[in-house]
Amino acid sequence: MARQRSHSLLRVLVYHRVADAASTRLDLNPDLVTATPRLFQHQLRHLARAYTPIGADELLAAWAGRHTLPDRAVLVTFDDGYRDFYDVAWPLLRQHRIPAVLFAPTAFLADPQRIFWWDALWQIVSRTGRAAIELPTAREVRPLALDDRARATRVLTARLKRLRPREREQELERLSEQLGVRPEPTHAVMKWSGVKALQQEGLTVAGHSRTHELLDRLEGAALAEEIAGCRDDLVRELGCCPPLFAYPNGNVDWRVMAAMDAAGFKLGFTTVRGVNYFGTDDVRLLRRDDGRTSRLLFVLKLSSAVARLRTRRHALPL
Repeated sequence: MARQRSHSLLRVLVYHRVADAASTRLDLNPDLVTATPRLFQHQLRHLARAYTPIGADELLAAWAGRHTLPDRAVLVTFDDGYRDFYDVAWPLLRQHRIPAVLFAPTAFLADPQRIFWWDALWQIVSRTGRAAIELPTAREVRPLALDDRARATRVLTARLKRLRPREREQELERLSEQLGVRPEPTHAVMKWSGVKALQQEGLTVAGHSRTHELLDRLEGAALAEEIAGCRDDLVRELGCCPPLFAYPNGNVDWRVMAAMDAAGFKLGFTTVRGVNYFGTDDVRLLRRDDGRTSRLLFVLKLSSAVARLRTRRHALPL
């Protein structure tokens, strides 16, 4: 593995959606909105003024030992490929001349009928006329009140993340039948044609699995297909696949890292908070900070002292 002789501080930011609360689509889980356009604009101004935004090429050159990261380097990343990246986020990034990496789950780009399971869950919970959900546990059946739909969705999301793919599918089907709501396609993810257009404008598109499955819940051929299949999709559709990979939901273990290595990915991105000591840290476990915060806290958490403190407080999964 290529390494620098001494480390440089690298901040990485992760976003999912950029949208106004007032215009947020009712069929999409609102928890995926990282920032409003106005807040995102303020954040980009701060990055352009106080930091040195870098792109994937510069990051990879530093990893290979051909380049030294600049002082106060920051990399902006987006996960999942929602359409508001195309409509809202990318124009703002270009306005501020800030490069970005889009981590795309490739099966969604090819099939507009696919629904992210968390959006399907939100539709089930937000559209039902029922007042509660019956949740079976090991000991009893416990009701979950729906007086706060957002809170109830978060409780169910945490529950579903603990399940294997088939079990999650079955649980969503059970909830759908119990609450009388059938999720509908959202058509909220970009298509390959839109991604290709942004790539031609300078966007780096990298791996985020094929179906956004939680990779540490998979084994054998299914795990390899999610990672290597994503690589093959990107090469087929875009002509290349940068060796960058973001673990869906940040779920990673040694098996996932081995499958990533086997597929040719070199740098892996988690969802663990903090700053990276690039050159000494394991580049398969790079930390990313969520852009979901106020203007003041955004400035504070990126500052060197606070970033180092947050790094010590948040342990990597391995």
